[in-house]
Amino acid sequence: MPKSYLTRKEKIIINAIDILDQGGINGLTMKEIANQQGITEPAVYRQFKNKQEIVLTILGRFSAFDKALENAIYQHAYAPDQAIVYLMESHITYYQNYPQVITVLFSFDVYRYDPEALALMEMIMKQRHHLMTKLVMQGVDQGLFNSEQEPSDYAEMLLGQMESTMYRWKLDDCRKDVKQILMKRVHWMLKKMK
Repeated sequence: MPKSYLTRKEKIIINAIDILDQGGINGLTMKEIANQQGITEPAVYRQFKNKQEIVLTILGRFSAFDKALENAIYQHAYAPDQAIVYLMESHITYYQNYPQVITVLFSFDVYRYDPEALALMEMIMKQRHHLMTKLVMQGVDQGLFNSEQEPSDYAEMLLGQMESTMYRWKLDDCRKDVKQILMKRVHWMLKKMK
């Protein structure tokens, strides 16, 4: 039998994302996690004190992923247009490979009743918008993009396109190649920005 290299905590996080995808925030209980993991509830509580801590950990992973992408952009010294393509392609590849995560992003009931989760999600979205705006501004400064729109408007259009495409893809039961769809739109938008 192959040995699993995931820690119990990692397994719980992955399982929690799957449960959120299947049953929403009301379906995510410590008991359900324990049942699906084949462990006792106290074993789950040894890893996380409550459901909120699990949700905050999941959101923390989104933030860490975004930070890793930002670091990669600067390490590779991408031109602004290349950085935007890299950023969008990396996000959509992740979501295409793990569509359950999209449900977490759009689980508004998670954020409505948990001010800490709401604040963390707002921070994640603001950081994404800030990075995209910064890349667009660099592109304008370098003459890659026109200045017909505010850089923050371009950033909003690009990120909005990604979110809208992911949302509709998930509603369509993930049947098409969402990466191909989104990247075609991103390249078209970048062309229009020049």
